Amino acid sequence: MHFSFGLLLAYPIRELVVRISNARGWGGLWFPIEFVLAFSCVYELLEWAIAVVFGGDLGIADLGSQGDVWEAQKDLALAGLGAVISMTVVLVVRLAYDRVGFGRELRESLRVKQREVMGEQALERLPGLRDQ
Repeated sequence: MHFSFGLLLAYPIRELVVRISNARGWGGLWFPIEFVLAFSCVYELLEWAIAVVFGGDLGIADLGSQGDVWEAQKDLALAGLGAVISMTVVLVVRLAYDRVGFGRELRESLRVKQREVMGEQALERLPGLRDQ
């Protein structure tokens, strides 16, 4: 289930990230993996909290770890693996259909866009920070 969660949710999250935040290149491939891992972590924390609230045998039965202390970490790893596989497929397909354009997009996403150091004077010029 956790592997499928990562595999099937990463691409829709990528579509949202690319369309809403305009993230391109590596960011459009990396953010969905991070989101899947974050959502999986929240799920595991909720699962743990429910086990603590119910306590005893009922809490352990709900936790479903069957005595495996690394169960949560394994679940997170499976979700992350599914997301990595999904984004790898996206990378391969994009490179197969538009190697030059997507390759340029990948290089551009790693380029430093603003070369000047953000010192105190540059921060004072940002809108909204002068009033504080």
